Amino acid sequence: MTTPEYEELLAASSQIQGAMALLKCYRSYLELLPSMRRQEESLITVVLPLVRQQGRLVQLPCELALLPCDPTWRVKTDQEIVVFIHRPGEDFSQLVQRWRQTQIILGQPYEWIMPPHHSQVYNEVQSAFTPCLSSGPVAPNASARPASRRFTCGGSCGHSPP
Repeated sequence: MTTPEYEELLAASSQIQGAMALLKCYRSYLELLPSMRRQEESLITVVLPLVRQQGRLVQLPCELALLPCDPTWRVKTDQEIVVFIHRPGEDFSQLVQRWRQTQIILGQPYEWIMPPHHSQVYNEVQSAFTPCLSSGPVAPNASARPASRRFTCGGSCGHSPP
């Protein structure tokens, strides 16, 4: 993946439509959403996420956190999805190392630093997180499709491609 493709994929995934395209690739991710009719209120996308641990800010080594939340009560659910996009020049072991670093960080008590427009969402629930590895375009002609349709999972999530 080239730097422009990586940046395009990161930008697309930060929008709700791109995040939903990723979740729609795998049913088990999609089932984590409390409401399909109120998608924009049921999913918070956090780009280059930060968490607060023991009074300090820690940046996770992933590209995106997808946080399902109850649209009525404005409470984050107990499930979280962290997305790792294969970076330009990164080999597979480096990608897996970022995943392991995230496991270590999220293995300790933490609180998400929410985007300003979601700061009112209650998010102190300790959660189980599910990793998703994205390797970029899924087909040779993928660049002709919108970026929101170009996600793949790397298989480490325990899911097979559809």
